Amino acid sequence: MTAVLAINAPAVGLWNLKSEIARPRVYETLPPNQIYTICDAAWAGETDVTEIAVSTDGGQTWANAEFLDPVRRHAWRRWKFDWLTPKKSGQYTLLARAKDASGVKRDATRHVRRRPNSLLVRFND
Repeated sequence: MTAVLAINAPAVGLWNLKSEIARPRVYETLPPNQIYTICDAAWAGETDVTEIAVSTDGGQTWANAEFLDPVRRHAWRRWKFDWLTPKKSGQYTLLARAKDASGVKRDATRHVRRRPNSLLVRFND
């Protein structure tokens, strides 16, 4: 290397809106018919994350989640959603949808398989 060029520009400005689901974790067992808190964070880089919504039925319906942090540019904004876990066996797809100040939306997905008396959580990337 012969030279290093320094520029005065925020690198995070190139990052896009991102939402994640950290909880439930992979292979986490959940009790049926009880409140379970789904949570993680969303990021919007140069703009603000203004909304987060969660779907527990693969995107058919959406409900607003609650932000845990105030708006801060260049920072992840944590959120939570209280979900009444299903009684019925089957597979459930959890989605989180973040929206930024300009109206752009982005989804994150987590699949949940319900076994009798428990929920088995797994990624499907």
